Parts: sequence; structure tokens; C-alpha cells
Amino acid sequence: MVDTAEFVQRLLADGIILEDPSKELMSFQHQLKQDYLAAHHLAPRSDLWTPEAFDAVTFQSASFDSLVMTLEMITDEKDQSKFVRQLYDWNWLGTVVSIGAAAKSTGRAFSAEIQTPVLANVAEKLLDPMAERKEQVRAALLGMPEGVGDRYAGIQSLDELIALVNMVDSEDEEFQKWKALFTRHGDGTLSEDDLRSITASDPILGWTTANVIRRFTLDELGLRQLRAYFETTNRSVRWRVVHALGKFDSSKNVELLVRALDTKDYAWVQFGAVRSLIEIGARTQDSTLRASVIQGLETHRDVLGRRALRRFAGACFDGASSEWLREVEPLVRLVGERLAAITDQETSASVVGRFTKCAEEALGHPSAPTDSKVMS
Repeated sequence: MVDTAEFVQRLLADGIILEDPSKELMSFQHQLKQDYLAAHHLAPRSDLWTPEAFDAVTFQSASFDSLVMTLEMITDEKDQSKFVRQLYDWNWLGTVVSIGAAAKSTGRAFSAEIQTPVLANVAEKLLDPMAERKEQVRAALLGMPEGVGDRYAGIQSLDELIALVNMVDSEDEEFQKWKALFTRHGDGTLSEDDLRSITASDPILGWTTANVIRRFTLDELGLRQLRAYFETTNRSVRWRVVHALGKFDSSKNVELLVRALDTKDYAWVQFGAVRSLIEIGARTQDSTLRASVIQGLETHRDVLGRRALRRFAGACFDGASSEWLREVEPLVRLVGERLAAITDQETSASVVGRFTKCAEEALGHPSAPTDSKVMS
């Protein structure tokens, strides 16, 4: 066995790590050395391809360099596909950046079966009025090797995106199944089996289902089936469900989404619930339902994590009603106060500022306090 103390002393002597005795801390001499060692440990360990590990090696998505290196080290195509799918289940931006950078650095193109589902799902965000930072989406797609992502970055409609996907042929059965699902667009109704695909063990198929569901109209029977899938121990499935429910404004959906705000074991479920509640509240014409959304969000303000709180910056978007913008403004300011308390003033100002600027442009004048009651 390796003597840990002796090994650390060797690293210190070689200048690979540095020690700060005053703070009782050690750090790598350069971040890339830490990224390389993390990637070297992660690449052969598929059991570590989890959200927790990805958060740890990227410092909560601050840098994707370690993931790029990990993908560079994985040479087996099946393992590449598995890694990319697990990565996509965690963070779409980290997935596209990693694929693009690894392909460029190695000169090794990834198969169409690996990259097409990722690029198509990400490109659809360009058509989503609620998607934040669309320029970031476009830049990520353009970060792919030349001729790969530029067509996806330039799409203007779902029909155009589907046409791009239809140009890709493959005999791979999994890809064919994904393609058949992705290219559905309001044609008829979704069956019980179609809805069940949101629970798929394949993250790409599961997330594609969540997005495709949002293109259709569901009756109460379909919505009931969708809500039932939230009662699972699979964290990713719960996130997919709350994402899909945001398209449908019903009191039962709002009740489930408010309950999802209490999720403590997976921040992305909470984040997705906030997004969907904002979407329902902003688009519904039902004033009672809109008030329920605002009350549900407000009463959970102090239990929401940083990611979920930052999502309020997008509470104003193209298609949001003027009633929503006026009534939710006091809550956004309270969220800003909460962010200032648990993060920093800069983050708080950014969230409130982005909402305020958007709302003022939408309403045609500076936003003013509303008489709507918001619990404090």
C-alpha cells in the first residue's frame, strides 16, 4: 500500500501541491493538474459518473475542463455514449462543451448516434421562450468542430430542427427509437407507452420524452399518469416530470410542483419546479391559479437553494402576461433579499435587475409596486 503521508511529502517536494500552513490548506500548483488527476480517476470508473461526482470535479459547474479530459481518455464508443448520456442527465451545457472540446483536442469525431441527440435537444432550447441565455446555447453549439454544430445553432423553427435530425441515418436501434420520438410534433396524441418513456433509464430518451410531451396537449388522464411518475425514487425522473408539467396550467399540477419545492435531496428537482411554476403563473389566464403559484413560491422562499432562487431572473420572458409581471414583482424583490443574505449582493442585483429590465420593456414603463398581497 502507498504511504499517504510519504506520498503527500513527495508531491510537496516536487511542487505539484502547495501548502498554506496558516490556513491548514493544501492546493494544486495549477488547476489543470487537479483536473487531470480527477479525470484520470473518473474515466475508468463508470460507477462514479454521477451528478455528485460531476459537481465535485467541476466545482458546481464552474469549469468543465476535467470532464473534457475524462472524455478524451475514454476511447471505447459504448463507454463514450454512456458517459455522455450520464453527463447530459446532469448538465446540458457541460455535455456540449465537453463533446466539442474533446473532439477538437483529439481530432476524433464522435459518432452521429452520440452527438445528434445531444445537439438536437440542446438546439430546441433556442425555440423555448423561457430558456435563459440563448446566446450561451448558440455559442455552445458553435463550439463543436466546424460543420457539426453550426446548422443546429441557426435553426429558426421546430420543423427546421426536425428536418436536420431526419437527415441523419443510422442502423442503431437505440438511435432509431430516439429519432422516432424526437421527430413527433403534434401528430395525434401521446399514448400511455409514449408518456412512460419519461421514466426511461436512458437519460437522453427520458429527457427527449419530457420535451416532446410539451409539444402536445394532454387530457387529465395523461396529466394524472405524468404526475404519478413523480412518486419515484429516481431523482432524474422527478426532474423530467416537473419540467414537462410546466406546459399545462392546472391546479393539480401546481399542487404537485409546490410540493416539489420541498425536495432536499436533489437541487435540480427544486430548480425545475420553480421554472415550471413560473411558466404556469406567467401564462395562465386564471387569476386564482396565478395567485396560488405566487403564494406557493413565496412560502417556500427560505427553503429554496441558490440555483432555484437564481431562476427568478427568468420570471419575465416573451409570452408572460402583464398581470403576472406586476403581481410577481414583490416576490422577485424578496428573492433578491434572500440571495443577498445567502450569496452576495452582486448575484442578488443581477437576478432582480434582469427581471426588472425585462418587465419594464414588456410593460412599456418602469414597474411599480403592486397591491397584490405577498406573504412576508
